[in-house]
Amino acid sequence: MKLFIVCLLGLFTVYCHAADTLDIDYIDKLYVREPQRAYRLLEPARKRLEREGWKHKSRMRYERVAGFVCLSNNLYADALRHALAMQQLGSKDRGNILDGLDIQCQLADKLGQYEQLARLVDQIRQETKKITDREPRERAIKAYYSLLCEYYKTRALSKSGQTDKAMQSWHEARAMLNLFADDPNENVRGNCAIMRHSFDLLLADIYIDGGEPNKAAAYIPDAVQELNREQQNGGDGATDHAGYDIHRMYFNLALGHALVKCGRKDEALKAAAGADSLFHKYPPMANALGSLLGIYVEANSIPQNILSLSEDFYRNNLATPSVELLSICNSLLQIYIRQGEKVKAEAMAGEVKRINDFIHREDMEFYDVLSENSSLRVSYYKQRGYKMVATGVATALVIIIVTMIYFHRRRLRDNQYLYKYVRLAVQQTPAKRADNPKTEENLQEQIETILSENGNFLSQDFNTGYLETRLQMKRYAIDQQLTEKCHTSLNDIVTNLRLQHACKLLEQTDYVLEYIATQSGFGTLRTFYRQFKKKYNLTPTEYRRLGQKKNQ
Repeated sequence: MKLFIVCLLGLFTVYCHAADTLDIDYIDKLYVREPQRAYRLLEPARKRLEREGWKHKSRMRYERVAGFVCLSNNLYADALRHALAMQQLGSKDRGNILDGLDIQCQLADKLGQYEQLARLVDQIRQETKKITDREPRERAIKAYYSLLCEYYKTRALSKSGQTDKAMQSWHEARAMLNLFADDPNENVRGNCAIMRHSFDLLLADIYIDGGEPNKAAAYIPDAVQELNREQQNGGDGATDHAGYDIHRMYFNLALGHALVKCGRKDEALKAAAGADSLFHKYPPMANALGSLLGIYVEANSIPQNILSLSEDFYRNNLATPSVELLSICNSLLQIYIRQGEKVKAEAMAGEVKRINDFIHREDMEFYDVLSENSSLRVSYYKQRGYKMVATGVATALVIIIVTMIYFHRRRLRDNQYLYKYVRLAVQQTPAKRADNPKTEENLQEQIETILSENGNFLSQDFNTGYLETRLQMKRYAIDQQLTEKCHTSLNDIVTNLRLQHACKLLEQTDYVLEYIATQSGFGTLRTFYRQFKKKYNLTPTEYRRLGQKKNQ
């Protein structure tokens, strides 16, 4: 009986450990297919691991998966935070440090920061040199990151316009790839197989970036033929059927761009159609839609399904501006101009400016600040043996504490005034609607009333069809009148209504902030925080805390 109980306890322990890893493993597989859903699962997974007690490996695995999930959702600052956390946690494991640097490289590549990418390549090279190759696992890691280092180095040179250096770097990387391909370590050979397809595609990009699309157009069909032969002969042992299809899709996209630049539009459209068929077969791949739309725009032949898909992508991703969204908006702007749709073109030009400003101001500047802070922290940890003079530390602490107390009290006083102002504004909104008649001159309040009738503004998939029917106006006409007469926009009205609803939930319930954000129509907690702070100069947490103090 005792033996039976011991066995049950052992099985229960194994089950609990499996449950501990299940959330992260599931998210790791999910984010490629459903990045937004994977992002929503991150916070519950973190709370679960935190509740059960962080283990070093669990924490490291969480930070790694969270970094790639945030990257796939275009949440650049969040991705960087997780990457920096990996570097700090992985000080004894070079593989973890290198994974963190890999995320930063992908982030720099997405943002077009090729100088930063070159600096990160040097860091990867230095960390790779510290890895010994005595164990098979260490040798596989060293081989993979040596190749990845050469890949990013070559890409940074190509995108910076240094075509000759990029070609030289590519040939050096290819020689290294061939050297590792004969390695007795199976994992090393598998990593070479994965990287070989990426280097083949990189050569096509070098030709196109260097102004030689004719060379790319001649090279890509041979590369695709070699890819097909390899798959027919049983594959490389590391790439599955879907992986081969995805490589073919990117080759077709590169071929389409090369051909259209050569003036061979019919062949370019044929290559784009091949990429399109594979694009619809698999989950959304990074930059695929923007690249596909770009081919059709250059060829001046846009299929209706691709145009509709691009417009849907634009509407669904307004809250998370990205480089791909900017590319799609630029293409849509060209399409509207060619079609003579002046209103749509003007609206899209404004969106292009907004997204471009967002990427270069908020994300890139924040990225630089965090990178700088990271360097300062690393420098601090390396030099922590040096002690500061005791009197200087004591003096600094006293000044900081006194300053913090002063500003804390001042902020509390200011926040109380802000809370009263916001609460009064939220309470007066219904009365204002009732007092003002629904006239043509009062379009903003008509819209607020219509949207409030059925709570349709609370849906994350908010659709303007119902509003257009009630007002008997098209969306662009509504936006035009709101801009001219009310100096606002439909998006601003919807956001304000959502924020008012969120204020009521913060006052009247104890729901967690993630749930309030979702119930108020915001796609992510980050968006909710940013909009709330921008509107009221208070965070949701501060607003709730002030409300609780008032009620006590």
